[in-house]
Amino acid sequence: MDKTLLLFTLLLCVAGSAFSSTLVQGSWRWRNDDGNENTATFKAAENTSITINDYGVIRLRVRVENQSTTQTHAVGALKYSTSLTDVPVLITSDPSVNAFVYVQSDLAPDSKEPTTNSSFLTTVNTAGLSPFDYAAGQYFDRERFLANNDDKSPVGPSTYSDMEFVIRPTANVLPGTTYYFIAENTKSDEQVPSNENNFAVLKTASTLPVDFVSFQAKTDKDRVQLSWITASEKNNDRFEISRSTDARSWQSIGEKKGKGTSSKPSSYNFVDHLPLNGTSYYQLSQYDFDGTKKVLSVQSVNLSLKPFVDVQVFPNPATSEINLSLRNYPGQGAEVSLFSQDGKLIHKERLKKDIELHKLSINQMPEKGVYILKVVGDDLNLSKKVIIL
Repeated sequence: MDKTLLLFTLLLCVAGSAFSSTLVQGSWRWRNDDGNENTATFKAAENTSITINDYGVIRLRVRVENQSTTQTHAVGALKYSTSLTDVPVLITSDPSVNAFVYVQSDLAPDSKEPTTNSSFLTTVNTAGLSPFDYAAGQYFDRERFLANNDDKSPVGPSTYSDMEFVIRPTANVLPGTTYYFIAENTKSDEQVPSNENNFAVLKTASTLPVDFVSFQAKTDKDRVQLSWITASEKNNDRFEISRSTDARSWQSIGEKKGKGTSSKPSSYNFVDHLPLNGTSYYQLSQYDFDGTKKVLSVQSVNLSLKPFVDVQVFPNPATSEINLSLRNYPGQGAEVSLFSQDGKLIHKERLKKDIELHKLSINQMPEKGVYILKVVGDDLNLSKKVIIL
């Protein structure tokens, strides 16, 4: 073999060995989304699968062990598959693609907050390292930038860490199916995770209460149109639409009656006539007749609303002066004109920019009667009735 080629081959082997992950997923446990790092309860014992029958938020805590005494590797995501021989799919925040998505919960710690409690899971230590120490991992409630190790949760040499993933199923989840979950960047045979890993297991019920298809939020001028579709429904009392500016604190803005139990597809619509300016999040929840709530989907929109310009004339009726209040006006100035009822121009002046309160420079008040005060500016054309006594 050519010496240059041999050297290149050896370098590739060394590089591949140096950068191959030495992380192994050990113990795991499913958790309820009902508290913080120390108070949230668990759905089942360690390494015990659960069966879900709704679309509620769940949390998965996994222990990742680094079998190397020299290398640091990092975890940046959770993956899932429906077979131990399939290439797992990365969980994202896109409910239109994934069977499971990350979700930001009001109760779970925020993304990258530390998992400080090491008592929830058992350490396997498959490599028999000594010493073998715990280091806090992180919470995951949104996508990470996997190409950047600084955006991932590192696990140092001879160290084990817990990762907790906050997720929920979507309309793409399959009923009566077993799902396998594995932390990203653990040991793998090619693309399929190595058998050294202990896969977390979750099963779905054969029938889910609402077979949810899609939820869309679209802007329509100064409104937001919401629409969703179900393929079938079971014991469905109603849907609730909530709105938020941060996807954490939600305010209910309306409800729609459900179909109860139906095997036919159903379409629903809701209009937010008073949307918020900027980015807003809309959450669709479903309630069974027994009051059980399931969050089905969250969508976001970005709306650029023109500011509401508040024009007030006072005192009105007026006797000796006319004042004008012009609030929330972003223009470069405005022109004010006072007309009699027969259209005769009585007074006209230019208002200065960024001054909310204006006293009109009328040398002599007109005769008693009813007049029209017209304010014209950038995207502004308003008229107010003024009574002079």
